Amino acid sequence: MSIETAPRTPTIDIVNHRWQWIAAACWLCVGLASAAYAPDGVASGSIAPPVPAAASSATSFAGAAPKAAANSVVSYLAGAEIQAETDAQRAELRRAFNDMLSRPADELRTRRYAGFDGTPAARSLPELLSGHVVPRTPQAIDTARFFEDTRSPAARRAVRRLLRQMKQ
Repeated sequence: MSIETAPRTPTIDIVNHRWQWIAAACWLCVGLASAAYAPDGVASGSIAPPVPAAASSATSFAGAAPKAAANSVVSYLAGAEIQAETDAQRAELRRAFNDMLSRPADELRTRRYAGFDGTPAARSLPELLSGHVVPRTPQAIDTARFFEDTRSPAARRAVRRLLRQMKQ
């Protein structure tokens, strides 16, 4: 048999199948363990991956979104880093954050803020934030919901947190 016609050993397929079996066994163990510790004492019999209970943002583990993450403002601002190079940019961010706390959604839609170079009325609120606020996980601002989401208490807390961070 020549080398060119020799059958190839499917080592990658064997490894992939082994990992699939290990993953299935892990889900089985997790399903059995979660059934054993069911809060009502009744096992559901399901072997599906467990769904974690909604955690507060203070107790959520890495990789899990906080409970309030359904709010586009909170998901963008929670744990975000502010990047402003000049005092004028920081002042414009402060003005935008204060507007988010004090102005209605319809008015926020029409507000304009200075550009990077100081050009007046060059950017909208989402454009200003995406230029100077870097979220913990890369994401875009959901402009369809953003302005309404600014009214929620969780969004207001996130904005106040960033304002305090800017004062330090």
